[in-house]
This record gives sequence, structure tokens and C-alpha cells, in this order.
Amino acid sequence: MRRLALFTTSVMALLGCTKTNDLYCDGHPGAAGCPDGGGSGVPACKNDDGCTGNAAGSVCDTAQSKCVQCTSAHDACDKAGTTPICDTTAETCGACTTDDQCGTGGFCLPSGACAAATTVIHAASTGTDPQPACGNGTPQKPCSLDDALTIAAADPTKKVIQLDDSGSYASSQPSSFVVKADVTIEAHTATFHRRTGGPGDGPIFTVTGGKAAALLGGTIDGALGINGDGIQCNSSSSLVVRGTTISNSTESAIDFQNCDVTVVAAKLQSNGNNNLSAGIKSSAGTLTIYQSVIAGNKGGGLSLNDGTVFKVVGNAIVGNGGNNSPTGGVSINATPTAAGSRLDFNTISSNQSQSIVGAGVQCAINQFTAEDNIIWNNTPKQLNGCSYAYSVIGPTKVAAENDGGNDTEADPKLAADGFHITAASSAHQHANQAADLTGIAAKDVDGDPRVKPADSGADQFRAP
Repeated sequence: MRRLALFTTSVMALLGCTKTNDLYCDGHPGAAGCPDGGGSGVPACKNDDGCTGNAAGSVCDTAQSKCVQCTSAHDACDKAGTTPICDTTAETCGACTTDDQCGTGGFCLPSGACAAATTVIHAASTGTDPQPACGNGTPQKPCSLDDALTIAAADPTKKVIQLDDSGSYASSQPSSFVVKADVTIEAHTATFHRRTGGPGDGPIFTVTGGKAAALLGGTIDGALGINGDGIQCNSSSSLVVRGTTISNSTESAIDFQNCDVTVVAAKLQSNGNNNLSAGIKSSAGTLTIYQSVIAGNKGGGLSLNDGTVFKVVGNAIVGNGGNNSPTGGVSINATPTAAGSRLDFNTISSNQSQSIVGAGVQCAINQFTAEDNIIWNNTPKQLNGCSYAYSVIGPTKVAAENDGGNDTEADPKLAADGFHITAASSAHQHANQAADLTGIAAKDVDGDPRVKPADSGADQFRAP
């Protein structure tokens, strides 16, 4: 019988049988006749026709006889999608990371997609060219920002407003720049102020109409009066704020109702001059905020209300509120539940509030546990509600009803800024070592990689 089996195998080999053995290929990915990764029974490719419908990609790397997403000779990446750039080393399609990758005059959007030069509207603080000529995609004919927003609202092919100078921008409208378009505003180092010489109360930016807006860079300063927020968002719109400073608003830096808001690497500071409005105030919707500093806001740091689903990860929430403030660091009133929410890897220190609420965290969610935070020296009352694990909480020991396990009241030895730590800190390597360090938790407040063994709080210590 053994001789017969050997004879049969030899005959099949001589006949050039190409049917692959899934069990063999599972253990020998890349072997002759096996697909990359094994198990599917698909032979190696000779040309693109052999990759039709292949999950690995539609392009054949003929040198390696395997199916890939793209090669240097055949860029099959979706130029209209969010993975337009071919990594010719890995032979995979990915997001753009720089404007240069998007062609002359093009723009890399926050989604990773490229916007062509023809979709870009140029604006300047001194822009006077009338629309529509100023929206022709060249910096030689810049619009005012008000005109650029009007063009974007009327023409859905216009995806980007590029501010070509770092001057001071103020709306000619009664109160604010109104965004009613799916558009990204590349602000660079521009500054946005309230209108002068006429009615100027209210927000500086308003995002409305169910649109998706992004603001990259720039400074929003000095919103004034009733509804004097840096940015207001409403009507099921979405907002991305990346690398922007929002300061000195009478009310909140960002106030949103039923919007999806993402804030990345921003500075929200010295807002809430009415002593009532937090740096961010929400009603319903979602908030994702990471790598940001929320500091010195007189009405508190974050006030999350009416079922807002939140992911607050890797932020410094420092020195907010006051004796009369209804919010100290973070106030969560998203009752009765906030499925999918996170409050992890933040440093919440030296905040103040009214005595009846938690100055560090006021939390009204049932069965919610925040992990890997530093909650330190908030007065007069540190916490109220929810559980906390793998955190540094003190100087007074956390109450038993708030202790989710592995907390410590040892001094985190915070730096003068209230959130950086040293190797001597009790937060060093104190985080849950099973914590998810991917996605929005992958980097600390400074943008440095967060690696295991991870530190609790916003800062991952780096030796000099």
C-alpha cells in the first residue's frame, strides 16, 4: 500500500497537478503553489487576470507571483477614496499624509482622501476678489472667508478652503462665519476674531445644516456676549477640530447639540468668562477628544449632557473651574448609560467646582469604570460617582464605592504644568497593562507613542 501511495504521488507530480492542499498551505504560506497566507487554494498569479476577485488585491506582483493592492508599475489605489496612495514597499494602498502626495495644488483631507486643486478655494484675510472668480482654485484670486464659505455651500465639488495668509479674519456677517457645506478649512496660523464695528456677539464659527466641517490649525479668540462660543455645532452636523487653539470666549470653546464632534491635539484655554460655561459643552451627539489640553476655563473643562457618547482619551484637563463653577474637570450627565464611552489616560488635576459636585469628575453613569487616569488635587471634592481603576487618585485615598481596583493615592509628582510626569511618579508604569493602546490611545498628549508598560495619565514618560 505504501508503494502505491508513493507511486501515485510521483505520478501526480510528473503530471504537474496544481491543486493545492489547504492544510499544507496553512502551515507553509508562500510555498510554491500556495497563496500568500495559505488556505484558499488559489495558485500563485502570473498576471493581473490571476488576481481578479482576490482579497489580497487585484494586481499581480509578477516578481513574487502574488496578488497585492498596488505596485510601482501598477497603481490601482482608489484615487477618489480614503486610500489613494500606494506604498510601493508594502504594496498596499493607504491614506495620504501630505499635500504633496495629492498632486500640484492638491490637498490631503483629514479622512486620508486627496482633494484635487480644482476643488480648493483660496481665501485670504485681505481677499476681495468677488465670487465666483475667486473660487477658481488658484491663490492669485483669493476670496474673503465669507465668500469662500458661500461658494462651498453652493458648489458641492469644492472640498477645501485654503487660507493663504496668517492674518486676522473676522466675518462681515452679523455674528459669525457660517459653515453650511461639507468642507475642510486649512487655517495654518490664521486668527479668527469676532466682528468689530457692529454687532459682534455670538459664536465665531457656526456649523449647521447637517454638514461635515473640519478646521485644521488656527486660533479662534475672543467670542463675546450671549452665545459667545468659539464654535457652535447643531442640526446633526459633524465637526473635526485638529491642532486649533480656542481661547477667551465668553462662553464655551465648543458648544454642540446633537453633533458628532472630534477634537485632536487642540488647546481649549481661558474660555467661559461668564463662569458658567465649560470648555466643551454638549447636548446629545458624540464627542471624541484626544491629545488635547483643556486648561484655565472658568466654567470647567468638559460638560457632557443628555446622553452624549464620549471618548475622552489622553488629555490634560487642568486648572479649570472655580468656587462657583457647576463643573470642575469633567462633568458627565449622560444618564442612564453611555455604551461605548471611554474616560481613559487623562490627567485631571487642580480643578475647582461648587462643593456639591465632584471637582475632578462628576459622573452620573450607571456601572461605568474609567481607567488609567491621574485625578489629583481637585477641590473641594475629588470625585462623585462612577468607578476608577488603575488610576492615581488623591491626595486623599479614593472612597471604596469609587475604587474599581488597582488605584493608588501615592504622589504622581506632576510637573508645574499639571500633567507631565517623571520616572519617580506613581503613575509611571501604573496603567492596566492589558489596556488597548491602539487608535486614539496610541499616543500621549504630546503625540509621543504610548508603549507598554504604559503610564497612567495623559503623559507617557520619556527618559531624557
